[in-house]
Amino acid sequence: MPITQNAGHSDDQIKNIIENMSENFHPLSTERYNELLGEAGFQPATTFFQSFVYKAYITAPKN
Repeated sequence: MPITQNAGHSDDQIKNIIENMSENFHPLSTERYNELLGEAGFQPATTFFQSFVYKAYITAPKN
């Protein structure tokens, strides 16, 4: 079974996924994320993993 661009989803399912992401997914920039971390008492974060939708950071409390 070949892999297709839509990964087995119907056109309607793809349309719904795109609409849901555009309405409900609000990613933060690294700059804003670091601002919030600073306000919460943490050092700026370093990205150690990133994919299309997810980022993973590492940080530590300010001394």
